[in-house]
Amino acid sequence: MRPDAEAFKAAADYAQTLLGWSLLVLGGSAAALLQSSYRRPRSAVLRGFCALAFIPGWFFLARSIYFGTRVYQVYMAVIFSANPDRKVLRIAINSDLSSQITDLQRGIWFFAGWLLLLLGYWVFSKEIVDDKG
Repeated sequence: MRPDAEAFKAAADYAQTLLGWSLLVLGGSAAALLQSSYRRPRSAVLRGFCALAFIPGWFFLARSIYFGTRVYQVYMAVIFSANPDRKVLRIAINSDLSSQITDLQRGIWFFAGWLLLLLGYWVFSKEIVDDKG
């Protein structure tokens, strides 16, 4: 490996970690949506809103995954190109990694907000809890 390629490898490794977190949050949110063991609103409109509220979070997580794969593409260009333009590739990898981080943060903040709203619903809802399923 070229000596200056280590910085690109570090960025690619970090992108890999963030990609794993994105997939973890994506899978966890899908599991939360599909499970039936939590208290749901009786109103079909509110249930629909709760389900549709996942879409922006998933959008940001998908973008984070996309930018993570772009980081790897830049890293592969560094490794396999005979004379890579390091300046252009450095700008590209920084931009893609920054976008990956930002979109992962947005997705997590969105799901955190959804979770706080759901918690508020649980605490302040006056609906009768049916423990029989």
